[in-house]
Amino acid sequence: MKILVYSNCPLDPALGSGKTRVRFSEGLRARGHSVRVIEPDAVRLWPRLRAGHRFRLALGARWHLQRTLARESFDLVEINGGEFGWLARWLHRRRQRPLLVHRTDGCELLATAAGETAGATAPLHRALDRAAFTHIDACAALCGADRAHLVRGGFLPAARVAVVPPGLDDEFLATSAPTARPPRLAFLGSWIERKGVDTLVAAVTPLLERHPETELELIGTSRGEEELRALFPTPLRPRLHVPGRISREELAQRLTRASIFVLPARYEGFGMATAEAMACGCAAVTTPTGFGADLRDQENALVVPIGDAPALRRALEHLITDAALRHRIALAGWRTVQEFRWERAVAQLETAYLGWLAQR
Repeated sequence: MKILVYSNCPLDPALGSGKTRVRFSEGLRARGHSVRVIEPDAVRLWPRLRAGHRFRLALGARWHLQRTLARESFDLVEINGGEFGWLARWLHRRRQRPLLVHRTDGCELLATAAGETAGATAPLHRALDRAAFTHIDACAALCGADRAHLVRGGFLPAARVAVVPPGLDDEFLATSAPTARPPRLAFLGSWIERKGVDTLVAAVTPLLERHPETELELIGTSRGEEELRALFPTPLRPRLHVPGRISREELAQRLTRASIFVLPARYEGFGMATAEAMACGCAAVTTPTGFGADLRDQENALVVPIGDAPALRRALEHLITDAALRHRIALAGWRTVQEFRWERAVAQLETAYLGWLAQR
């Protein structure tokens, strides 16, 4: 296959979406396919402007594709993001054209329905997102929630939406099956509203007061330790740990020392942090969004309603006080994510693309 990819984020492996771009493109090349990835800065119009990033990318990508196809042919054009709605609409109307696939790291239509993107308030954002999922031939999603939303909404038939979960890095998959660990909580993610941090503080504060042996680690927040400690009562602050920027190796070590992972997100495209923590042997408590919507409550995780601090507190209390439950959930979760390997993910994506091309 000869594939042209338009990405809405740079190819930075330190970013979740950037990592998936790099790993999938490298993996397909290793399997003999030609993959050219166009980063946003290469096509965004008027780069000196500070406003309208999304629309300048949308228009620039559409013009770039038109010029590129005038010189060169491709089997498949892959778009990554709702920014490419104008590109999709233009390409879909051409009589002779490549297969058009949206490989999404999180369906913007579902995020908008949850009120978690700018598209929730901007009509032009919503129009771009809708076009990027309407004028396509197929979609490769990271989780079942995205697939269900696209099929249920009539955007694509079930046969044209594949679920291809990402892989995990070797540092996380190297962890052996979890053994019994004392109760220690860990949160991993940016300290923003979308991650449900208000729900986290409301639920965890009484737990730390009730269980003086329990500690909480807040990782990857991009916030200062004093700023985050100030959100909790003074007596609890010595049991809060906020490491700065750390390597993947150290992150895996810290997650391996924890036993309970908590991420009460309001919306996740996938939720790589949850999968990484499960691979490191943590019992996960999360919400039904992204990967969390594919988990089975009371089996391989505890899944609580979004924004429900009392339910989150009760779930964490069960895991803190019940060592057998904590270990059972952790072990089931660890087994669940063992299949999240990049070789398998790339092979699934290749199979989906070749199948859709053959159907044309």
